[in-house]
Amino acid sequence: MDLNVDIEEDVVVMTPRGDLVYRTTKELHQEWTRLVQEGNTKFILNMEGVGILSSAGVRELVVLSQHVEEKGGGLCLVGLTTQATELFEVARLGRELQIAGSVDEAKSRFA
Repeated sequence: MDLNVDIEEDVVVMTPRGDLVYRTTKELHQEWTRLVQEGNTKFILNMEGVGILSSAGVRELVVLSQHVEEKGGGLCLVGLTTQATELFEVARLGRELQIAGSVDEAKSRFA
């Protein structure tokens, strides 16, 4: 998995490319942990480049969301596939994870 990170004002936009599965979640975890330790608490995860999202990937998203919310921030997902969106609805993760239609919409939620 490739991971692009941009910090725009006080919002971190992370764009993973590839599959978000057990073997790749460690890289994502290490990067968001480093960014939170640097004081960042507002995250947008642009999922457009993610092919497969496994249960381990979903777990990592929930952990990130809970961690930054405890610090007064949040996580917003964009670019989800129809299948991933349905998964979040069925699992009732919509209450745990914010979902927006675009990066700009997600940024406006942090304004």
